[in-house]
Amino acid sequence: MKHEFYKAEHYFLGSAAVDYVALIEIVCAIIDDGNRSRPTRKEFVRSLNFIVYLFKKYGKHLKCLEGPDMHQRTEPLEELADWLQDQFDAGKYTEIHYGIWFELDREVIPKEYIPKEEAS
Repeated sequence: MKHEFYKAEHYFLGSAAVDYVALIEIVCAIIDDGNRSRPTRKEFVRSLNFIVYLFKKYGKHLKCLEGPDMHQRTEPLEELADWLQDQFDAGKYTEIHYGIWFELDREVIPKEYIPKEEAS
């Protein structure tokens, strides 16, 4: 049965199987428009809801990383979502869209998303 974030999760899993997934990739997967430089507030909130969904589904297997040194953010999920919303509301989206990354442990990525050359 398909759920609200079916298409976005499909995109996320395919991307996570290859590399880290930037916040902007999640936003673009939600709004289904890779050409926008800044989402609307409604689109960003929907993207945050998707991130919350991912954390609830994958738990400790999903990590949020920040900055070029990929420092792991460890605050509770609600605080992370609030912080991301605060950054967006403060007009700092372009500072975080490629500054926040998500990593999903390979062991929980369904094998159909793993690139064929790596699955062997």
